Amino acid sequence: MKNIVLIFLSTFAIFSALALADGHGNDSETPVAMANTINFCSLKDGKTMADTEKVMSMLASWAEQNNPGMVAVLTPFYRTGGSEYGDLMIQGFNSYEQLPILQAAWEDSGRKVQAAMDKVLDCEVALMNYFGSYTHPDLQGSKDSFYGVAMCVPNEGTTAEKIGMAQAQRSKAAKEANLRIHMGLMFPGMGTRALPEGYGRVTTWADMEALARTGNWWANEGGWKTGETYSKNVAECSDMNLYRVNVLKQFVSET
Repeated sequence: MKNIVLIFLSTFAIFSALALADGHGNDSETPVAMANTINFCSLKDGKTMADTEKVMSMLASWAEQNNPGMVAVLTPFYRTGGSEYGDLMIQGFNSYEQLPILQAAWEDSGRKVQAAMDKVLDCEVALMNYFGSYTHPDLQGSKDSFYGVAMCVPNEGTTAEKIGMAQAQRSKAAKEANLRIHMGLMFPGMGTRALPEGYGRVTTWADMEALARTGNWWANEGGWKTGETYSKNVAECSDMNLYRVNVLKQFVSET
């Protein structure tokens, strides 16, 4: 049996978990990394996206009983290249303390779901360290969002502290502008040998209106200047490929 830790949560709509990630979930000012599992899945020969619907339904049912988090499937929306990342991604997001419990639950009761997945999909898994930095209230409970990640290579001399400070500034600006987005940083963990060098800068938009507003700000209102500043002072980042997010099972708060 494949040793896949199935902690399927999205990296955008879990407000209370992200409070932990940006240091507001405990008494420490130090940000807390969350375990971000990303399943890169490709359709087997002869299979279509329609064949995944039953499998995703089975996965959602299992998660409803065993997973305190959220199940989300990401499919390409605006993407050129990137085929090496598969036809869909299943995102995972949880505290590291919950990994053993969830893995044990999967091995105990998830065998039928795994078998169904294996008939339709070939998946590879990476475990990332995720730090959420800003979440607009409209992202809480969102079931149909848009997710993008830019891969960034730090400039010579750039420290983790500098990356964090730059992210804090970007998050503050997003809050002041009332942008309906979530922002976070994703750093390599395990199983990431084949992934691009550097770290990921994640943005999730609440809906197409939020995406269009951000796009117009970037193209027509000088937003691109912030990209130049970031490239000069912090890191060189790729353009984003965009994915549509379908949430199959919502996050359940423990409080």
